[in-house]
Amino acid sequence: MKTAEAADISEHYLSNIERAVSIPSTEVIMRLALALDTTPDEFLVGAARVEDERWKNVAEPLRAMNDEQLDLVDSFIHWVLERK
Repeated sequence: MKTAEAADISEHYLSNIERAVSIPSTEVIMRLALALDTTPDEFLVGAARVEDERWKNVAEPLRAMNDEQLDLVDSFIHWVLERK
C-alpha cells in the first residue's frame, strides 16, 4: 500500500507536503506518521532530534487518540509554548 493511500490523502497532496507547498494539519501528520510506522515527533523532526526515550514515551500515546483528543493536545502544546 502506498503512503498516500495508507494515510487516506491524495498523492498530489502528499507531493505538495513533501515539496513544502502545503502544510498538513495535525490530523494529517498523525495519519502520515501512522502510515510510515513512526511517531509524529520522529516524522516532524526526524534526525534533527537525538533519540530520547522520554520524548518517545510522550509521543507514543498520540497514536491512539481521536480527532477531538488530538485537537485538545494540539491546543495544550501551543498553550505551553506560549508560556516560555
